[in-house]
Amino acid sequence: MLQSEFDRLTSRPYTEAEFSEIHYIYCYHPAVQSKKDIADLWTIGGICLIKDMLPTARRVEEEKCRLDAARTAYEHARDAYDELLRELTHYKEENR
Repeated sequence: MLQSEFDRLTSRPYTEAEFSEIHYIYCYHPAVQSKKDIADLWTIGGICLIKDMLPTARRVEEEKCRLDAARTAYEHARDAYDELLRELTHYKEENR
């Protein structure tokens, strides 16, 4: 989300540091489904609410990183497996 988009959705002022945290919550907190959601949360609760939401957002980000790492490991293992099958099939065909 761009700052200009956020500005259009709220009139409550914020600092650059606050926007950084707002954006982080927007990206990772499971309760935030849209730009309007994060703007409403900011308007209602300000930085106190945003800071209260940070631990949950951090946990979600950590698990997303673990998921991404597991997905990458799976893809590498699958590629290695597929390559092995190709090599074995090619070897079998050569020895007929």
